[in-house]
This record gives sequence, structure tokens and C-alpha cells, in this order.
Amino acid sequence: MQRTNPMPTASALKTYAAVAGLKARLLGKRWDYYKVDHVNYFRASDLRRLAADLDLTVLMTRGYQHFSYPQHVLWKDVIKGALGLVGFQDVVSVFLYA
Repeated sequence: MQRTNPMPTASALKTYAAVAGLKARLLGKRWDYYKVDHVNYFRASDLRRLAADLDLTVLMTRGYQHFSYPQHVLWKDVIKGALGLVGFQDVVSVFLYA
């Protein structure tokens, strides 16, 4: 059987702990996302460079204050959204397209 499209189009989402976030920089080694089970830490610029090396297109990056945002609990979402807007982004998602 022969494949008609050897390079199918795909989309990907990478969510990672944002080592360049304001909270991570302020807390340093005490940042709560530095954990034994986290093998790698990235900045958005790291993943943009990696995507370019792999001929992927970065569609968008978005920072969040916490992995559980949004929770659909108004007061929590308002607080976490505001913290994310002012730079307290513990998590960043990168949307990729191939």
C-alpha cells in the first residue's frame, strides 16, 4: 500500500512549566514547579527555536498562571487570569502546526 501523503498535516500543543515566568524568576530554586518528575524546563523562545529547526510553525503561545486555568469558577478564573496578565505565568502553551 502506497501512502498518498507521506508528510500529513498535523497540529500539536505543548504545555510546559514556564521557567522564564515572573514567579519562577522571583522565587528561584524555591519555585514550586521545580520538581523531580519534571525532566525539562523551557522558555517560549526555546520552543520557537526548536519548532523552526523542525520546520514547524508556531501559531500562538499563551501564558497561564496555573495548569488548572480555567476552572470555570468565576472568582478563581478572575484572579488567575489577572495574575497571568501581569506576568505570573507558571505555565505556557505553544500551539504548533506542521
